[in-house]
Amino acid sequence: MSKRLSCPIGFNAQHSPMGAFMSFTCGNPGTKGGIGLQIGQPADQEVFIGVIDGDRYADAPLQSLPFYVGAVSKAAEAFTVEQAGPSEANVRPDAVPFKLEEIERRYGWCTDTWQAEDLTFTVYTPFASIPDPKRASVQKMREGLSPQESFLLGPGVDPARYDAARNAGRAADTVVVSLFHQRNVYRDRGVLPARDLELIRGFAAAGVRTIVLSFGNPYLAEDLPGVSAFVVGYGEGGFYGNQLVYADAFVRLLKGEITPSGRFPVAGLELPR
Repeated sequence: MSKRLSCPIGFNAQHSPMGAFMSFTCGNPGTKGGIGLQIGQPADQEVFIGVIDGDRYADAPLQSLPFYVGAVSKAAEAFTVEQAGPSEANVRPDAVPFKLEEIERRYGWCTDTWQAEDLTFTVYTPFASIPDPKRASVQKMREGLSPQESFLLGPGVDPARYDAARNAGRAADTVVVSLFHQRNVYRDRGVLPARDLELIRGFAAAGVRTIVLSFGNPYLAEDLPGVSAFVVGYGEGGFYGNQLVYADAFVRLLKGEITPSGRFPVAGLELPR
């Protein structure tokens, strides 16, 4: 249950699911927030949440909530853009913030809702009771706390992070692996580096339920025959298709909202039955 705030709405809230070493911070107009993953402090990112009058290709500014530097003071925003480098200026969207008097915020036990004109944005934070550790089994405690860890791995990553991921994964009930491995040319298989293959195969060999989500590369399924499930997102544009569509579909799949279907987009793969 939530209610409209009678106090000033401008304060940051850190939203974090139980058991997750991450948080999503937003709320204070004109300041940064965003997703902080295993950093031990709030994130320091500009957050743009809003609507555009038209489709995604429309040449119109983003009418947004004021979760970025300069959203409250146009003078400060002009100074920030002037000082930004070329890459920063290109990435930052053309945003126009809602005025504070146009925004309503409702704050509840598990929700934080912002409403401005036709825009409604809500953060839902999972919350539940914790079992009594004196009475509950280890399994019940794990289910109650829902411990989760995330690791971003790839070229140049410290081997210690791979060791940490290996230890955490083998102690887990389920490991979800998201693969974004670029192929250079048509029919290039894009073989994973040896240490990535060893890591994923190790989870499956240890009896951990291992679900692999591949962004646009179906060939990797041949290299990972022992995993519990292999799902590939592949659509218009092939490997360079709309990755956001793939990500949304994967999330809905993991939540049980949709059932996977279809055929692999390439032939001749040697896959286990």
